Amino acid sequence: MGMDVVGTRPLTPSGEYFRNNVWYWRPLWDYCCSVDSTLFDKVPLAHSNDGDGLDASEARKLAFKLQEEIDSGRAEKFVNDYEAHRASLDKIPCIYCDESGNRSWPTKTGESIKKVCNACNGTRFTDSWESYYPMSLENIQSFTNFLMDCGGFRIW
Repeated sequence: MGMDVVGTRPLTPSGEYFRNNVWYWRPLWDYCCSVDSTLFDKVPLAHSNDGDGLDASEARKLAFKLQEEIDSGRAEKFVNDYEAHRASLDKIPCIYCDESGNRSWPTKTGESIKKVCNACNGTRFTDSWESYYPMSLENIQSFTNFLMDCGGFRIW
C-alpha cells in the first residue's frame, strides 16, 4: 500500500505529487506531528487514503517548520536516533510456526506436509513489525520540497 499525496494547487512540478509506501509514510507523518502537534487534529486520517490533507497555508507552514528542523540539524539527529532504535530492536517469536521453525502446508490430497517456516526461515524468530518502518533525511527533504509548492494536498 502506498500513500499518494497530491497537490491541490501546485505551483511547480515538485508540488504536484509525493508518494511513499506505507512503510516510509508512517514514520514521516509521525515526525511531522512531532514537529507540529496540531497536525493530529488537522489531519486525523493521515495514515489512510481517505483524501485528508492540509490547505495551502497549513502545508506551507509545515514546510517551513520541517525546513527549519533540517537546517538546524535536529531532523538528522532525529533520523539517526530513530534508525539506531530500529536497528536495536530484538527479534520476536515467530507466530506463524508457533516458534517451532516448521509449518504445516496442505497438499492437493488434503494431507499436510511440514516444511521450514517461510516467515522465520526456521530460526523461530522474526523481525519486530516496528523494524519495517524506515526513515531518512532525504525523505523528509523531499516531502518538505513538495509541501512548499503543493498549494495544499490530499492523501489518496
